[in-house]
Amino acid sequence: MIARMLRSRVLSLALVAAVSAACSPRVTSDAGADGGADGGTDAAPPMIHGTFGVELVRFELVRPQVSLVTAAVFDAEPPPLFRFDTTMRDGECELLVPRIPFCAQRCPSNAVCVADNTCQPRPNRVDVGAITVSGLRRNDMGPLSRFTTGAMGYQFESNELVYPPFAAGQTIQWSIAGAGTVPAMMVEMPAIDEMRVLSLTPESRPGQPLDVRWEPPAGAVPEGQRALVSLDFTHHAGLRGMISCVTADDGAMTIPAGLITGLHALGMAGFPALFVTRSVLRTREAAGHRMTFEVKSEKEIYVEIPGLRSCRSPQECPAGQRCRDDFTCGM
Repeated sequence: MIARMLRSRVLSLALVAAVSAACSPRVTSDAGADGGADGGTDAAPPMIHGTFGVELVRFELVRPQVSLVTAAVFDAEPPPLFRFDTTMRDGECELLVPRIPFCAQRCPSNAVCVADNTCQPRPNRVDVGAITVSGLRRNDMGPLSRFTTGAMGYQFESNELVYPPFAAGQTIQWSIAGAGTVPAMMVEMPAIDEMRVLSLTPESRPGQPLDVRWEPPAGAVPEGQRALVSLDFTHHAGLRGMISCVTADDGAMTIPAGLITGLHALGMAGFPALFVTRSVLRTREAAGHRMTFEVKSEKEIYVEIPGLRSCRSPQECPAGQRCRDDFTCGM
C-alpha cells in the first residue's frame, strides 16, 4: 500500500510540474553570454532539452520532508505525461481536465501516444559532460558541498542532503562542463524561503471559494518568483481534473467558487490535496539548446470535504465499511 501511495504522489507531483512549466515565464540569457557558440555553421545543431532542479518537498503520506536534486538532458523535448484542456478560467486560476489520446495501433516500446493515432518517439539521454551543483548542505559534510551527476547527466539525491539544504539569500550554482554541441555554461539560481502554508485545515464545498494563505518571503523576492497553487481531488483514483493557479508570492489568494464547483463535479478519491509551491524558474539558451533551471519549495496539505472519509487501512473506517482502492471508506 505504501508503494502504491508513493506512486500516486509522484504522479501528482509530475502533473503539478507539467502545469507549472506550461504557465512559466521564459527567461533567456543575453547574447554576450551565449554568442559565438554556433560558429557560423549552415545547419542548426539538434535541439537539446535539459531540466535541472533543486526542490524541497513535504510528503504527508510517506515521508515528512525530502530535498531533491535532479538533472536530465535529452536530444528532444520529452512528450508530456498528460495534455490538458482548460474547461473553465477565472482570474489567475483555471480548471484543467486531462485529454487522454487514443492510438488504435499500440505504439512501439520506444514511443508514446501523444495524440489520437499519433506516436512520438521517446527522446534519448545526452551526455553534456560533468554537471556540478554547489551551494547545498549535506549531512555530516559541512555547510557547503558539491553534487555531481553520472556520465549521462542524470541523478537523483535526497537522503544525503539536509532539509532545507540552503538558506534564503544564498546562491545555488550549476556548472555544466559541456560536450558535443553543448557549450560549457554556469548558471546561478537564488535560494528561496521554505514554503509554509498557514491554511492548515482547509475545507472545500461546492459553491464556496477556497482561501489559501502562506507565509510571504521574509526578504527580497527574486525576479520571476511566484506561487503555484493546485487543488486535486482524484490523484488516488486516476486524475479526472485539477485546479491550477499562478499568482504573486505575496502570501494570499482565493480560488474562485465556480472553479471549486466544477472540480467537485468531477468526483473525488481519498486524501484530496492542496499543493502550494514557491518557484523560481530560469531558462538558458546556448547554441540552439535550451536548459531550464528551477528552485522550488512545495507543501501538500489535505483538504476536508464533508461526507468524504479517507483511509489507508480498514481500521480507519467506521464499522461495516471497508477501505476501498481509491482510499475512501465505503461499502
